[in-house]
Amino acid sequence: MEQVPAEVLAPITELFGQAWGALVSLFGGQVWLLMVTTILFATFILDIIVRLIIHSVHQKLVAKQWLIWDAFVAAAKAPAVFVIWVTGLSLAVTSLLLRFNLWTEVIPYIQNT
Repeated sequence: MEQVPAEVLAPITELFGQAWGALVSLFGGQVWLLMVTTILFATFILDIIVRLIIHSVHQKLVAKQWLIWDAFVAAAKAPAVFVIWVTGLSLAVTSLLLRFNLWTEVIPYIQNT
């Protein structure tokens, strides 16, 4: 696979840096708030995409009358959405804990009990 030349990536990375800087200033310099919002928004978008894909596959299987596979696809919807949201919320909470150094206060308390 061919590597993309640095001249092509330079404007893209510069645009991304400017957009990130604008978002940070929009959030009042609170990078942690922007990170949590970005993680939750990405989780929401991924949830919608997975639901649409599962719905599309489900409709195609119903049209072909493959009822057994239709049931498997319908049953996969809830666990897939659950895993997406648990992962997204875990990432958001972890970024909050790391931002406010809550681990340093919680771990000695756990060790002493």
